[in-house]
Amino acid sequence: MGKFQMKLLFDHYIEPADFCAVKMESDREITVLECKIIGLRSNIMSVGEVEKLLDSALKKLPAIEKVYCKSALY
Repeated sequence: MGKFQMKLLFDHYIEPADFCAVKMESDREITVLECKIIGLRSNIMSVGEVEKLLDSALKKLPAIEKVYCKSALY
């Protein structure tokens, strides 16, 4: 839990029950992401797979400016 959330709790801007709900959701999401990291570590790619992925990324790179210019910034 970050310092910002703790400050909200102690300054009474957030109810203890809401704080607990946010903390539980955050803990659950952290667990899911940690599992994904473990899965990535066990999924070792071959050199050929890395080369294909890199080639694909490099082919798409020139279009980034066009996509960025067309996107809406909020």
